[in-house]
Amino acid sequence: MIIQKEYEKNSRGGILEREIVEVKCDLCGKTWETRYRSRKRKTLPMDLCTRCRCDKNFSGIENRKKQHQKINLICAHCGKDYRKTPSSICGDARFCSRDCHHEYDINNRYGHLAKVFDENADCVSYLVGTILGDGHIMKKEQKRTSTIIVAFDCSKKWLELIKIFKKTLKVLGIKWRESKVRKNCKTINFVLPDHMLKKYGILYCGNKFDANPYPDDGIVKNVNYAAGLLNSDGQFVCHKNKNYSSSYRFCNTVKTITNSLSICLESNGIKHSKTYVDGRLDKRTGKISRPQFNLYIGKENVDKLHNLSCFQIKGELLNENKV
Repeated sequence: MIIQKEYEKNSRGGILEREIVEVKCDLCGKTWETRYRSRKRKTLPMDLCTRCRCDKNFSGIENRKKQHQKINLICAHCGKDYRKTPSSICGDARFCSRDCHHEYDINNRYGHLAKVFDENADCVSYLVGTILGDGHIMKKEQKRTSTIIVAFDCSKKWLELIKIFKKTLKVLGIKWRESKVRKNCKTINFVLPDHMLKKYGILYCGNKFDANPYPDDGIVKNVNYAAGLLNSDGQFVCHKNKNYSSSYRFCNTVKTITNSLSICLESNGIKHSKTYVDGRLDKRTGKISRPQFNLYIGKENVDKLHNLSCFQIKGELLNENKV
């Protein structure tokens, strides 16, 4: 109990919490001094000194033992039985390991994509082609997901390509963000889980030249993969000196991407030709540039490519604008 003395009072007549009070042990009569705020927070019905608390096992050890006593739980992700203290359980979801927590979070955010991707192979092929054309895959702080940034030319004649890509993302159930237009360029950013990128053969980070990505065979043999590559990194050429005949030219420094486009066209019966150009000395830097792999689709196969693809390609958009 508190030994009654003249203590400084607050406006309500109670002892100020900062006041040092003299307390007497209810069992042995020993006295000690402590601040009133500490005395006010006591959890036992009696005032006991340290010795009496130990003798009566009132030191709080038993309460702490109960708090740290592990209970049986079931992992919300893998279903495994595990034991954990109540104080370490956060929220409703419970997991046996950090890996299970991350996997559960990935499935909760992106689990719907697997079924949608399987049902829309054409859109997935176009998406992969666009990513390998003018896309960049990077990691910020993610461990199981990757951020994908696709750049677009905002010239008036290519605005339709941005609409086509947004529509593809919408069909696949992918949420995206757009950047502001800077120097006639806009980027579209979105996030995909690493296991899906690995499934389609495009799990890499950073430089495509070093990674040499090669998509899954199901993607490569789909003609819409070629449509995505040509719309993002291809060039449509209209030859005025040849009665306005048209052709496609694809130039890339990554051999695997050019080879995958070649196999895609061959699988769909579209004839084409390939050339190789060695790296040249850059007078500005004094370094030799990377070699280039070129692919050409002649006028006799341009219409065939347009008819087979589910998406409008650059040549069709330019013809519509002319009309």
